[in-house]
Amino acid sequence: IGSIIQFISENGYYPKFLDAGCGNGHTLACIKEAFPEMEVYGFEYNQKLLKLAQSRNLSGTEIFFHDIRETFPQDDFDMILTERVIVNLHSRNQQLRAFKNIHSALKEQGEYILIESFQQSLDELNAMIQENAQELVVPSKHNFYLKLGTWHNMKKLGFELMPGPFPENQLSTYFVLTRVFHPMIRGKDEK
Repeated sequence: IGSIIQFISENGYYPKFLDAGCGNGHTLACIKEAFPEMEVYGFEYNQKLLKLAQSRNLSGTEIFFHDIRETFPQDDFDMILTERVIVNLHSRNQQLRAFKNIHSALKEQGEYILIESFQQSLDELNAMIQENAQELVVPSKHNFYLKLGTWHNMKKLGFELMPGPFPENQLSTYFVLTRVFHPMIRGKDEK
Protein backbone atom coordinates (compact mmCIF):
# COMPACT_ATOMS: atom_id res chain seq x y z
CA ILE A 1 0.00 0.00 0.00
CA GLY A 2 2.89 2.33 0.84
CA SER A 3 4.42 1.82 -2.61
CA ILE A 4 1.10 2.70 -4.24
CA ILE A 5 0.73 5.86 -2.15
CA GLN A 6 4.28 6.87 -3.05
CA PHE A 7 3.61 6.18 -6.74
CA ILE A 8 0.48 8.37 -6.67
CA SER A 9 2.26 11.24 -4.89
CA GLU A 10 5.19 11.14 -7.34
CA ASN A 11 3.17 10.68 -10.54
CA GLY A 12 -0.21 12.27 -9.85
CA TYR A 13 -2.26 9.26 -10.99
CA TYR A 14 -3.16 5.75 -9.88
CA PRO A 15 -0.90 3.00 -11.18
CA LYS A 16 -2.21 0.24 -13.40
CA PHE A 17 -1.52 -2.66 -11.03
CA LEU A 18 -1.00 -6.40 -11.62
CA ASP A 19 -0.81 -9.08 -8.93
CA ALA A 20 1.03 -11.81 -10.84
CA GLY A 21 0.08 -15.04 -9.11
CA CYS A 22 -2.76 -13.51 -7.10
CA GLY A 23 -3.70 -16.72 -5.28
CA ASN A 24 -7.11 -16.42 -3.62
CA GLY A 25 -7.29 -12.68 -4.37
CA HIS A 26 -6.77 -11.43 -0.81
CA THR A 27 -4.15 -8.84 -1.77
CA LEU A 28 -6.32 -7.63 -4.67
CA ALA A 29 -9.24 -7.19 -2.28
CA CYS A 30 -7.09 -5.15 0.12
CA ILE A 31 -5.83 -2.93 -2.69
CA LYS A 32 -9.32 -2.37 -4.11
CA GLU A 33 -10.60 -1.50 -0.64
CA ALA A 34 -7.82 1.08 -0.18
CA PHE A 35 -7.97 2.41 -3.76
CA PRO A 36 -11.42 1.63 -5.24
CA GLU A 37 -10.83 3.74 -8.36
CA MET A 38 -7.51 2.07 -9.26
CA GLU A 39 -7.22 -0.19 -12.32
CA VAL A 40 -6.31 -3.60 -10.85
CA TYR A 41 -5.57 -6.95 -12.49
CA GLY A 42 -4.58 -10.34 -11.20
CA PHE A 43 -3.71 -13.64 -12.72
CA GLU A 44 -3.38 -17.10 -11.24
CA TYR A 45 -2.17 -20.44 -12.57
CA ASN A 46 -3.83 -22.70 -9.99
CA GLN A 47 -7.45 -23.24 -11.05
CA LYS A 48 -8.80 -23.65 -7.49
CA LEU A 49 -7.17 -20.44 -6.31
CA LEU A 50 -8.29 -18.65 -9.48
CA LYS A 51 -11.92 -19.58 -8.80
CA LEU A 52 -11.59 -18.34 -5.21
CA ALA A 53 -10.12 -15.03 -6.41
CA GLN A 54 -12.83 -14.60 -9.03
CA SER A 55 -15.55 -15.47 -6.49
CA ARG A 56 -14.67 -12.27 -4.61
CA ASN A 57 -16.39 -10.34 -7.44
CA LEU A 58 -14.12 -7.33 -6.98
CA SER A 59 -15.55 -4.35 -8.82
CA GLY A 60 -13.28 -2.95 -11.51
CA THR A 61 -10.84 -5.85 -11.20
CA GLU A 62 -9.97 -8.33 -13.93
CA ILE A 63 -8.78 -11.72 -12.67
CA PHE A 64 -7.75 -14.31 -15.24
CA PHE A 65 -5.81 -17.53 -15.80
CA HIS A 66 -2.17 -17.16 -16.79
CA ASP A 67 1.21 -18.80 -16.28
CA ILE A 68 3.94 -16.35 -15.20
CA ARG A 69 6.42 -18.34 -17.30
CA GLU A 70 4.52 -17.22 -20.41
CA THR A 71 4.68 -13.68 -21.78
CA PHE A 72 1.94 -11.19 -21.01
CA PRO A 73 1.14 -7.72 -22.43
CA GLN A 74 4.30 -5.66 -22.91
CA ASP A 75 4.77 -2.16 -21.47
CA ASP A 76 1.32 -2.39 -19.93
CA PHE A 77 1.63 -2.05 -16.13
CA ASP A 78 2.88 0.64 -13.77
CA MET A 79 3.26 -1.85 -10.90
CA ILE A 80 3.57 -5.62 -10.73
CA LEU A 81 3.61 -7.62 -7.50
CA THR A 82 4.69 -11.20 -6.90
CA GLU A 83 4.33 -12.68 -3.44
CA ARG A 84 5.65 -16.22 -2.96
CA VAL A 85 5.21 -16.96 -6.67
CA ILE A 86 8.75 -17.07 -8.08
CA VAL A 87 9.81 -19.42 -5.24
CA ASN A 88 7.33 -22.01 -6.58
CA LEU A 89 8.94 -22.21 -10.01
CA HIS A 90 11.01 -25.35 -10.42
CA SER A 91 14.31 -24.09 -11.78
CA ARG A 92 16.50 -21.01 -12.01
CA ASN A 93 15.72 -20.88 -15.75
CA GLN A 94 11.97 -20.74 -15.07
CA GLN A 95 12.54 -18.02 -12.48
CA LEU A 96 14.65 -16.02 -14.93
CA ARG A 97 11.96 -16.42 -17.62
CA ALA A 98 9.35 -15.10 -15.16
CA PHE A 99 11.56 -12.09 -14.35
CA LYS A 100 11.96 -11.39 -18.09
CA ASN A 101 8.19 -11.52 -18.56
CA ILE A 102 7.63 -9.19 -15.62
CA HIS A 103 10.22 -6.71 -16.87
CA SER A 104 8.76 -6.65 -20.38
CA ALA A 105 5.23 -6.13 -18.99
CA LEU A 106 6.26 -3.05 -16.99
CA LYS A 107 6.02 0.42 -18.47
CA GLU A 108 9.34 2.23 -18.80
CA GLN A 109 9.29 3.66 -15.24
CA GLY A 110 7.26 0.74 -13.86
CA GLU A 111 7.89 -0.81 -10.46
CA TYR A 112 8.17 -4.47 -9.52
CA ILE A 113 7.38 -5.39 -5.91
CA LEU A 114 9.17 -8.64 -5.08
CA ILE A 115 8.00 -10.45 -1.93
CA GLU A 116 9.69 -13.81 -2.21
CA SER A 117 11.65 -16.36 -0.17
CA PHE A 118 15.44 -16.21 -0.18
CA GLN A 119 17.82 -18.96 0.86
CA GLN A 120 19.83 -16.57 3.04
CA SER A 121 16.74 -15.77 5.14
CA LEU A 122 16.03 -19.48 5.57
CA ASP A 123 19.66 -20.03 6.61
CA GLU A 124 19.39 -17.24 9.20
CA LEU A 125 16.12 -18.69 10.53
CA ASN A 126 17.67 -22.15 10.78
CA ALA A 127 20.67 -20.70 12.63
CA MET A 128 18.28 -19.31 15.28
CA ILE A 129 16.45 -22.64 15.41
CA GLN A 130 19.72 -24.55 15.75
CA GLU A 131 20.79 -22.36 18.67
CA ASN A 132 17.71 -23.64 20.51
CA ALA A 133 18.27 -27.30 19.51
CA GLN A 134 15.04 -27.37 17.51
CA GLU A 135 14.17 -29.10 14.25
CA LEU A 136 15.41 -27.18 11.19
CA VAL A 137 12.98 -25.84 8.60
CA VAL A 138 13.28 -27.72 5.33
CA PRO A 139 11.68 -26.04 2.31
CA SER A 140 8.79 -27.83 0.64
CA LYS A 141 9.74 -29.89 -2.40
CA HIS A 142 7.97 -27.40 -4.67
CA ASN A 143 9.87 -24.37 -3.29
CA PHE A 144 13.02 -23.20 -5.06
CA TYR A 145 14.33 -20.41 -2.81
CA LEU A 146 16.01 -17.46 -4.47
CA LYS A 147 19.72 -16.92 -3.98
CA LEU A 148 21.32 -13.53 -3.38
CA GLY A 149 22.85 -13.79 -6.87
CA THR A 150 19.32 -13.55 -8.28
CA TRP A 151 19.59 -9.77 -8.04
CA HIS A 152 22.59 -9.72 -10.40
CA ASN A 153 20.56 -11.57 -13.04
CA MET A 154 17.67 -9.16 -12.55
CA LYS A 155 19.99 -6.17 -13.06
CA LYS A 156 21.10 -7.69 -16.38
CA LEU A 157 17.44 -7.68 -17.43
CA GLY A 158 17.19 -3.96 -16.65
CA PHE A 159 15.72 -3.96 -13.13
CA GLU A 160 16.97 -1.31 -10.71
CA LEU A 161 16.90 -1.73 -6.94
CA MET A 162 14.75 0.86 -5.21
CA PRO A 163 14.88 1.43 -1.48
CA GLY A 164 11.85 -0.02 0.25
CA PRO A 165 10.27 0.29 3.67
CA PHE A 166 11.99 -2.88 4.94
CA PRO A 167 15.56 -4.14 4.93
CA GLU A 168 16.48 -6.04 1.78
CA ASN A 169 16.70 -9.36 3.59
CA GLN A 170 14.18 -9.27 6.42
CA LEU A 171 13.21 -12.43 8.25
CA SER A 172 9.50 -13.14 8.40
CA THR A 173 8.06 -12.36 11.83
CA TYR A 174 5.62 -15.20 11.29
CA PHE A 175 8.40 -17.75 10.82
CA VAL A 176 10.46 -16.45 13.74
CA LEU A 177 7.44 -16.64 16.05
CA THR A 178 6.14 -20.01 14.83
CA ARG A 179 9.46 -21.79 14.25
CA VAL A 180 11.63 -20.32 17.03
CA PHE A 181 9.64 -18.81 19.90
CA HIS A 182 6.55 -21.01 19.90
CA PRO A 183 8.57 -24.25 20.21
CA MET A 184 10.63 -22.65 23.00
CA ILE A 185 7.46 -21.82 24.93
CA ARG A 186 5.58 -25.09 24.42
CA GLY A 187 8.51 -27.47 24.74
CA LYS A 188 9.67 -30.14 22.31
CA ASP A 189 7.00 -32.75 23.06
CA GLU A 190 3.96 -30.45 23.16
CA LYS A 191 1.87 -29.75 20.06
